[in-house]
Amino acid sequence: MPDYGQRAEQRADNSCYRHPDRQSFVLCQRCGKTICGDCQTPAPVGVICPGCVAEAKRAHKGSRPGLGTRLSRAAALGRPVVTYSIIAVTLLVYAVQFVTGGFVTNLLLFNPVTLWVDGDRFEPWRALTVTLVHGGIWHVLFNMVTLWLFGRVLEPLYGRLRFGLVWVAAALGGSLAVVIATPTGSVIGASGAVFGLFGAYFVVMRQARMNTTSLLVLVGINVVMGFINPGVSWQAHIGGLLVGLLAGWLVSRDVRGPRAVSTDGRKRPPASGAVLVGVLALALFGACLLWANTIGVSTAVAGG
Repeated sequence: MPDYGQRAEQRADNSCYRHPDRQSFVLCQRCGKTICGDCQTPAPVGVICPGCVAEAKRAHKGSRPGLGTRLSRAAALGRPVVTYSIIAVTLLVYAVQFVTGGFVTNLLLFNPVTLWVDGDRFEPWRALTVTLVHGGIWHVLFNMVTLWLFGRVLEPLYGRLRFGLVWVAAALGGSLAVVIATPTGSVIGASGAVFGLFGAYFVVMRQARMNTTSLLVLVGINVVMGFINPGVSWQAHIGGLLVGLLAGWLVSRDVRGPRAVSTDGRKRPPASGAVLVGVLALALFGACLLWANTIGVSTAVAGG
């Protein structure tokens, strides 16, 4: 647990606990000690001090690295291939958008009614391809920078398959929320999936006993902006966030550290969390299609 007395003392002198001659205003997210630039292991929200990194390593020495150790290694050593691939494809699609105008946007955007069109056109890809099209340069840059910040930690921590499944599930969660709340509206952007990463990382921070204040402020500001700005889909934000929380908790079954047996004495499958997130993604996709089909039938009856 953080030593709040020590935290107050560190704030008072504003000096690194390992280098007293260096002034700093940065606190370790786990223990609250003041640390200088040389002592900081970066994370998407805040930093971790060498003492906490060493403590996590000692606690899990000789066993599968636990959450604290893997989190500290992820930012420096991980190779987020899936993250970079998503960013590359999204930027490529945006470039094509810029060149072709609205053609690509109309092909890939998400509108619940367009999943089923007059019973003869089936366009299920829109529930996912909505993450590839954006409304402007700042829109795509904000989402991709956020993906890079969180993906470079979560992907090495979860593994490529689990991280990809969390991204897909969060994107589908955002689409399902749009189907439910605004069935006749059109949306574009990866914000739903990005909010899913917020939720997944919140689970990581809680399990690592990190200070979540910075993340909560970041999420809170973005949620409020979604309600204030009529051009922002708050529905996708909320849906992605909730699914990200659930998916992150399910994946944590695989990365929480050595838990050799379950309550009934049997060994737990090493990829049980990944399987559950995969099932969750399929369930969300099915729910999108079924709900959208109901909406399409209702719309056709009303218009006929």
